[in-house]
Amino acid sequence: MTVRMGLIYKKPDWSLPAFDAYWRDQHGALAKRAPHLRAYWQNAVVDKLQRGIAFARGAWDVDGFSQLSFDDGKQSDKAFLHSDFAAQLIRDEQHFLGDLHIVTAEQTEVIPIPAANVRAKLLKRMSIITRLPSGGGGLSP
Repeated sequence: MTVRMGLIYKKPDWSLPAFDAYWRDQHGALAKRAPHLRAYWQNAVVDKLQRGIAFARGAWDVDGFSQLSFDDGKQSDKAFLHSDFAAQLIRDEQHFLGDLHIVTAEQTEVIPIPAANVRAKLLKRMSIITRLPSGGGGLSP
């Protein structure tokens, strides 16, 4: 499974409630029409405290994470590269996003996702992890 993730920043003049509502209701309705899309998650940031780790907080201060799942990278590319759909999506993103960084990842399931009724009671933690600079004293690759 290939997951295309957006690290999302709202425009500075948008309130968080207005941003969240537009992203969920307007942009979500558009993005979910991506060809070959298997799953689409919007993760609105509700807590920016750093808990449970000793690392200093990094410079990233995102307002949300999107996760769009495809069977493979080729399907993701077909959905977002040089298409009328991609142009429409970009126009909409320019309306409400201040910045957007896209990363594509291959997911590895470590613990299966629980049923929706259990999942609704859970907290999702997403971390942006960077490697130490060369010679940083970490484990060797």
